[in-house]
Amino acid sequence: MISCLRSSVFQSEGTTVNEIGRLLKHSDGDDQLFEKIVSIKRITESLDNTTEEKLATVLGALRRLVGFDAATVYLINSKSKRLFAAATLLNPVDLCADSSGDPTDPESWEGSSDSPVSMSVVPAAAFGSADGRAHILSAPMMVQERLNGLLNLAFIANDPPSREAIRLAGVLGGQMASAVERCQYRHKLTALYETLSKLETTQRLAPRSGPRLQSLDEAHEMLVSISHEVNNSLSVIIGNVQCLLMEKESTDDPSQDRLHRIESAAIKIGAVNKRLLQIPVITRQDDENQNDFTVKV
Repeated sequence: MISCLRSSVFQSEGTTVNEIGRLLKHSDGDDQLFEKIVSIKRITESLDNTTEEKLATVLGALRRLVGFDAATVYLINSKSKRLFAAATLLNPVDLCADSSGDPTDPESWEGSSDSPVSMSVVPAAAFGSADGRAHILSAPMMVQERLNGLLNLAFIANDPPSREAIRLAGVLGGQMASAVERCQYRHKLTALYETLSKLETTQRLAPRSGPRLQSLDEAHEMLVSISHEVNNSLSVIIGNVQCLLMEKESTDDPSQDRLHRIESAAIKIGAVNKRLLQIPVITRQDDENQNDFTVKV
């Protein structure tokens, strides 16, 4: 980390395709600038992961377009929520510490969605040069109004970088932000897919048939036992009711009506009880023939 004074030098116009289009409209017919912007977009889109090696490779390809002498990409640590150096090309380009706050704090770089590129002047000795000055362009990598990284580019020269270099730094910040966002999203999807695949494998290999079928068999046996007990009780009730009905002399009309209702209710209960025994029970073979679910992303 180096001590310096940051100043805003350019409003980045490279965070979205529409903003790149606006930048091209102001390129005054500069075909070379147009080709560089298109190449930047193509190179950053090739980023398929945020490993140090891959990020450094992308920085090397971008260096030939923008002409910086060193670069460092800072990403945000998911646990500490602080910026850390994820990859460096040639020499480290440290964060600039000034009065604006902790440079590793993303909030010190977050601004409005136009993401101003800032420039810092430091001794060239910070990059191994004997004398002179170096200029650091810091391009916040913004996704809408959220920072997901910072791109630090060093230009070892007494004169500040050209306006074209500053413009391209803004484009780089925006395009790197989009590329990193895609990689992080893809990483989350991959992790989710792996988790679901493990759950699928666990379900398929677990001895689910044994304990579950054992409990179903026990439940079925209990159901049969209860059904027989109910049927036995109903048989006793119906038999006694029918005996009382045959003894017409010993029962008056109201009593006979009640006995008929009891008999009818008992017969209905018997019918319901019979239906319980017709409920299908999953067998071990049925369980093994069930279709396994497949996770697709």
